[in-house]
Amino acid sequence: MLAQVLGLVLIRWRIGPVARSAQPALVVDPGTSAARLRAHGELLRLCEATLESARGGAIALESGPVNLGPGFAQGPLPELELSLAVRPTATDHLHEVTVQARCIVNGAPVLRTLQTMIWSAR
Repeated sequence: MLAQVLGLVLIRWRIGPVARSAQPALVVDPGTSAARLRAHGELLRLCEATLESARGGAIALESGPVNLGPGFAQGPLPELELSLAVRPTATDHLHEVTVQARCIVNGAPVLRTLQTMIWSAR
């Protein structure tokens, strides 16, 4: 009986590491991942600031590319594109607004989109 238990333990011990090593491993390049995460955060802040600027009337509430102006420092976001999509709703003066920010990080596009409703007197 003891030999059977020891045999079973030995077999499970030998099979265990093989089964665990056969699982696929996820390899992540920390430099690339960190850069993409930073870009996602920066794009999210930019989208939020754009929506607040539209809500406050600092930028026109109309569809198209958003001009960030000469004072905007592009910083770590290469090839930055920012656009606003404005659609009227069934309620007067209420608009569905979507802002989309896009940049390129390590050759791959990073995209963030935010959507909200904004009241406008026009």
